[in-house]
Amino acid sequence: MEDWIGLLPRIYTAPVRLFAYRLPSDKLVEAAWIAQARKPEGGIDAFKYFCGVCHGMIRERNAYLARN
Repeated sequence: MEDWIGLLPRIYTAPVRLFAYRLPSDKLVEAAWIAQARKPEGGIDAFKYFCGVCHGMIRERNAYLARN
């Protein structure tokens, strides 16, 4: 991820750890692939997109768990 987004690890480590705590690892990888497909140039916009995808997945997961 570091090479793609071009940010220092101290910027993205805490959010990624939070997402890893709240999402299964396969969903985290899927979010990275989705973000990279939409923002192939990387950078802060790509990381923000990745965060948005993760937040959406967390909302979907929480809604699913609430229904079941």
